[in-house]
Amino acid sequence: KHQRGDATLSSIPDRVKINISTKPYPHLQSASLHDLNNGRKKRKKFTDDEKAAIKLGVQRFGFGRWSDIKAEFTLELRNRTAVNIKDC
Repeated sequence: KHQRGDATLSSIPDRVKINISTKPYPHLQSASLHDLNNGRKKRKKFTDDEKAAIKLGVQRFGFGRWSDIKAEFTLELRNRTAVNIKDC
């Protein structure tokens, strides 16, 4: 027989019920997390410092070199991805 802590895959139930309470979050009862805002984060406007860094980056590296621009201006663009920078 199995001893305590001696589990195998066959000894684990196929289905495990998980009870998640949504009482503190009533807005989640009628919508799933994915349904809220289509599963996307709200876009944040670019700051003046971010815009200046992108403009300077385009002058240095050229249009479309978003990863190079992000790498050069790491501090200013720390909260942005290369795709975010492209969308500026």
